[in-house]
Amino acid sequence: MPRPSRTRTQVGSETVREGSTSVTDVQVIIKDPSDTAVQGTLSSDNGNTLWTFTPAAPLAVSTVYRVEVSGAKNDSGNVMAPYTWSFTTGETSPTE
Repeated sequence: MPRPSRTRTQVGSETVREGSTSVTDVQVIIKDPSDTAVQGTLSSDNGNTLWTFTPAAPLAVSTVYRVEVSGAKNDSGNVMAPYTWSFTTGETSPTE
């Protein structure tokens, strides 16, 4: 995922969360300024340490999005506390 408060994130890019610990049951919701969830798919690598959210359509330019991550569970069954942050997309789309 883009780091908290990051600006100029590419609008057509995949959004990635990477960690050193394997986690399952990850839930990622990205919301636009009107609090509408961005449609897309969430996938992980074979070790469940790299999670990728791919939006179904490019994100809007120069827009603040809020990311909500919850439910991630490690191998011991511990569930992470929900975590929320925001990022801002760049000023141009990938086709410009």
